[in-house]
Amino acid sequence: ETNIVREQAFGILCNLARNQAVAQKMWKRIDGAKDLLLEASEDTNDGKFTMKAKFGASKNSIGVRQNALETMSLLAAFETNQIQMFNNDFVIERIISGAGIRQPQTVRRFALQTIRHLSLNDEIAKLMWNRSPKLIHIIMEGGKKTVVNFIRVEAIETIANLANISENRNSMWQNRGCRNVVLSACEVVVLPTNVDTTPPIEAAGLKALGLLTGVKMC
Repeated sequence: ETNIVREQAFGILCNLARNQAVAQKMWKRIDGAKDLLLEASEDTNDGKFTMKAKFGASKNSIGVRQNALETMSLLAAFETNQIQMFNNDFVIERIISGAGIRQPQTVRRFALQTIRHLSLNDEIAKLMWNRSPKLIHIIMEGGKKTVVNFIRVEAIETIANLANISENRNSMWQNRGCRNVVLSACEVVVLPTNVDTTPPIEAAGLKALGLLTGVKMC
């Protein structure tokens, strides 16, 4: 029951973070919120997706971690929080562990979404590509064709954010793994019905490709 209650409590915290005014204050100024989120987002299951992890017999169940990471993702979308969050070693550790390939999909999605939101900050985007090899590794893993789309799109959009920084582009294009992920994202997806918009993965891939090559994409 403890984890059920904690899941609900962090769900409430997550809903509060959807309010812009609250989100801009929660990380820095609401007493205890940061420490609670860091504690709840910790992987206490040794990176394993087990029944114990799912149904709450461990310290942090999947639901608790999911809600905590979603809250962190919402906070990371605001410029007022981004530098402080990126410079927090515990935040980076939680993101890296949460985005691992053996993690539950919902946990992995919000870990990668947190990275995407942080990469919207130009200063962070430059540092992330040049000084955070572990983060880059999980972004590239998340962008592979074998990854479910709602996770993959977070990774591809993050790559596009990193490509927004001119200093990153040459080394990104020279990086074989990055180049392959971008090119595979640009492959045309045949949809069952006609739509007026480009699928999000393809759109993000084309944006990244255009920035990396200097070619204007349609």
